[in-house]
Amino acid sequence: MSAPDLRQAQILMTLAGLAYGQRSELPRYLAEDALTAGDFELVWTPDAAQSPDNFALLVKSKTTGGYALAIRGAYPNPLSSAYWTDGEEDSPFGTMQPWRGAEKIGAKVSAGTFRGFQTLVNLSDGTRTLASSLKA
Repeated sequence: MSAPDLRQAQILMTLAGLAYGQRSELPRYLAEDALTAGDFELVWTPDAAQSPDNFALLVKSKTTGGYALAIRGAYPNPLSSAYWTDGEEDSPFGTMQPWRGAEKIGAKVSAGTFRGFQTLVNLSDGTRTLASSLKA
């Protein structure tokens, strides 16, 4: 068994943290952070006109050519109504929804989680949705 790649884990945690940052500052964050500077470029992020509670960004490593998708989880401010909506999306309870593509095996996901996932994949940069960007 080989030792875990701690640098890669640190980079992925950094990218996950960036998903909580200001959208307009993401290029600067990538350029200035010691782990991502000079290597990672922003490939896709939702259009600035959108202000989604659910947020994602797609980056590419110039060194490896690999991509990383960072997704913001629950909205971190309990004084915001978005926090409570996101809580519904994080809950495993309530109405269950068939998981598309896995209906044959009976896979289901909570309706709140399904709603959050649909919001994410349908975010748009003004030209392409996240889902279509991931297929490209």
